[in-house]
Amino acid sequence: MAGYAVQVENRPVWDPLDFDQGQAATSQLVSNLQIIQIAMSLIMNGLFIFVAATKRHLMSNAANLLTVVVSVSNFVFALYLLSVRIRLAIDFSWSHAFCLEFAFVVVLFVCLGAFHLTAICLERYLALVRLVRVSRKHALLGVAASFMTSVVLTTLHFVPFGSAFISRAGIYCCPTRAVSWQGAIDATAMIVHFVAIFAGYSLIYMQLRRLARTAKSSMNVPSLGPTTMGNLGHSRSVIGRNSLSANQQNSTSATSKDQSTRTERVTPILGTAQLTETETKGGAGGAGSMIKKLSPIRARSTSSVSTSFRQPSLWSLAVLPTKPESRVVLRGMLSLLTYTCFVVSYSYVLWMALIHQDRPSVPFDWFLVSTKFLSDIGDPIILFVLDRQFQQALKETLGWL
Repeated sequence: MAGYAVQVENRPVWDPLDFDQGQAATSQLVSNLQIIQIAMSLIMNGLFIFVAATKRHLMSNAANLLTVVVSVSNFVFALYLLSVRIRLAIDFSWSHAFCLEFAFVVVLFVCLGAFHLTAICLERYLALVRLVRVSRKHALLGVAASFMTSVVLTTLHFVPFGSAFISRAGIYCCPTRAVSWQGAIDATAMIVHFVAIFAGYSLIYMQLRRLARTAKSSMNVPSLGPTTMGNLGHSRSVIGRNSLSANQQNSTSATSKDQSTRTERVTPILGTAQLTETETKGGAGGAGSMIKKLSPIRARSTSSVSTSFRQPSLWSLAVLPTKPESRVVLRGMLSLLTYTCFVVSYSYVLWMALIHQDRPSVPFDWFLVSTKFLSDIGDPIILFVLDRQFQQALKETLGWL
C-alpha cells in the first residue's frame, strides 16, 4: 500500500481535518500552550537583540555578529509561529495553503538554524585552532550564502508537484516529499551538521588544553623564572646567568633594576596586547579574535604591566583564571545540547516518513511541539550567563548596579 504522504498527494480533495479527531481537544490545548514558550523566546531573543543594538561594540567581531544573527532568526520564527498558534486557537483546522505555508517556513528555519550553528562553530575553529580571523564582512557573506542555500533546499521539498500533510495530532504540517530523496537529504544533513559541530568544539577544546599544558610547563608568569619564554632559544649557561635568585643579589635597588631590565627584555617576546573588554572577559568574540588583535607593546616597568589593561598574548591565553577554553567549549556544547532535543525529534519524523511511510504518533507530536523552543530560549540565557561583557551590558541596559 502506498505511503500516507503519497496518498495525500494523490487526493483530489484536501481534507482540513485529516488528523486524530479523538485527541483534538488535547492537541489544541498543547498548541495553545506553546504560545507561552513563544512569548519567552520573543522576550529573551528580543532582549538580546536590543542589548546588542544599544551596545554596538559587542558586534565588533564575527563571532558576536553570528550570534546576533541566530537571535534575529529565532525572533522572526517565533513571531511567525505566534501567528500560527493564534490562527489555530481561532479555528483548529488546516487549509491546503495554510499547511503548505507552514511546512515551507518550518523547513526553511530548520535549515537556517543548522547552518548558523555550524557557522559559529567553524568561526571558533578557524580562530582558535587555525589562527585565522574571520572578518565581519566574511561573516555576513556566510549568512547570506546560508540563507540562499536554505531557500534552495526548502524549495526542493515541493518540486515536482509536492504537497504537505497534517501531523497525526493536527498541530503542525510536513512536506510530503519527506518520503523521497529530499527527506534522505534532510536526515543526512542533520547528522552531518550535528557531528561537525561536536567534532569542531572537541578539536577546539583539545587545542586550548594542549596550549594550557604547554604554557604551564614552559613558563612561570609573572615571576619570570628560569623556564620563561624569555629564556627560550638560549643556552643553559645564558639561562643560568639570567636566573639569579633573590638572595644572591646585593640590594633591594639592584633587584628592582634587574627585574625591570629583564621585564623589558622579555616583554617583546611574550607580546602584550591592549585588549577589548569582550576579548579579555571571555566575550562571544572569544580568544580567536584576541589572538589576531594582539599588538606587541613594550612595558615600561613591572608595575605598569601588572596594573594596565593588558594580558600576555599567546602563551597565557590558556592559563588565564577565566579558563577561556572551558567557556568557549561550554557555550558551544550547551547550545548543541539544547538543539539536540529538536534534532532527535525532527529526525524521528523523517525516519517515520522515509522508513515507515507514516506519521508519528499523537503523543510524539505533543512532545515535539512542547520542546521546540528549548534551544531558542536557551541560547540567549547561555550567552548572558557565560559571557561577562554581555552580562555587564545587560545590567547597564536594565539599569542594574
